[in-house]
Amino acid sequence: MRPLALLPLLALLACGGPDRTAPTPAEGTPTGQGGAPPAPGPNAPLTEGHNVVRAADGRPVMEGEIVQGRRDGQWTSYTEQGRVKSRNQYVHGMLEGPTIVFYDNGQVRYTGQHHRDKPVGEWKFYDEQGALMEVTVYDSLGVATRGH
Repeated sequence: MRPLALLPLLALLACGGPDRTAPTPAEGTPTGQGGAPPAPGPNAPLTEGHNVVRAADGRPVMEGEIVQGRRDGQWTSYTEQGRVKSRNQYVHGMLEGPTIVFYDNGQVRYTGQHHRDKPVGEWKFYDEQGALMEVTVYDSLGVATRGH
């Protein structure tokens, strides 16, 4: 399997994966809707409504909505410098819709679509200068069918 064919899995990791209810210790603690104070401890569960997961130094690591205990809508993760690292769409806790992941320099690393947590359709992969390196096509089961 081609190394770039595995990059869509990074989209799951970039925003914590599907239906995740608690950040890892490295991601910090969540802040609930309305600026409520963070729950104690680094593994506190996310709360209903808008959540901002913050690192120990207070910078945002990721943010998005929790609806009925699951991710819903756009989730955004950030680099240590505060730039957008990735944007993923969720429906009922599953990746559904567009995904975009960036290099630390702000250039697009790859783009694609998800359906029910699986990469589908055409995914485009770029180098750090923004030049297109590869296009991989995924079938409805998330299997890479061809790349060029």
